[in-house]
Amino acid sequence: MWDLTSGRELRRLEGHTHWVARMACTTVAGSPVAVTSGHDDTVRVWDLASGSETGRAEAKHPTFLACGHLGGEPVALFGAPGSGRGPTSVWYLESRDISTTPAAVQQLGSLTWALVDGRPLAVSAQNGWPDEEGWSVDVWDLTDHGRVGTLTGLTDQVNALACGTDGQNAVVLAATARSGVQVWDLRARKQLLRLGNGWVSDVEFGLLDGVPVAVGACRFALCVWELSRGSLLHEIRMPVDPRAVALAPGGELVVGAGYEVVVLER
Repeated sequence: MWDLTSGRELRRLEGHTHWVARMACTTVAGSPVAVTSGHDDTVRVWDLASGSETGRAEAKHPTFLACGHLGGEPVALFGAPGSGRGPTSVWYLESRDISTTPAAVQQLGSLTWALVDGRPLAVSAQNGWPDEEGWSVDVWDLTDHGRVGTLTGLTDQVNALACGTDGQNAVVLAATARSGVQVWDLRARKQLLRLGNGWVSDVEFGLLDGVPVAVGACRFALCVWELSRGSLLHEIRMPVDPRAVALAPGGELVVGAGYEVVVLER
């Protein structure tokens, strides 16, 4: 963990014995925590104030991870690879109970959590070759575990997903391999906008001067689009190829690029 203002390392979360594949943050009983999945066949919970490990679940090579809330309790959604699609595990982070949901994600796929009209949803996409029905993004209701719809018509691999709002609609952003970022209405399950072209590794929601924006990790650039109209607001050229992007509480852009973490301020 680093202090974004000074760049100083605050602490290390030590315990995984192999690569850490995914990380997500949430709050448990009022305390900020990080949830990590690793190739040591574990998913772990860390108290960010102390850096100590506070929970662990066994999972065979978990390949995707997302955090949200279900029944008023923070949960972590994760799964493991296999042939074709596999079910998703739901880890209740306060009670530490684990259940499974039929919400199926392709191995090496993407998963994110959304709350639409009070319904907790899991949104999943495959990453790789399409199946016989082509590429698609599935929307699952985590309350009754049923699939509520599919975003069809995708012509490209999905690299990452993010859910949020464009100011009017509940939307999902799909970062693709050749078609930029696609913006889909989660209620109507139709495509609203296409932002840019080409490869986008990761995508994130944000607010810029109170305006909802999408931030994409494009080829050697960070792109910022206004979500209401789809207009490109900023293109920040990078000396290295960005692979991951996140918005910090203070408005900083945190970018993962190779072995480097870059922090951009306005």
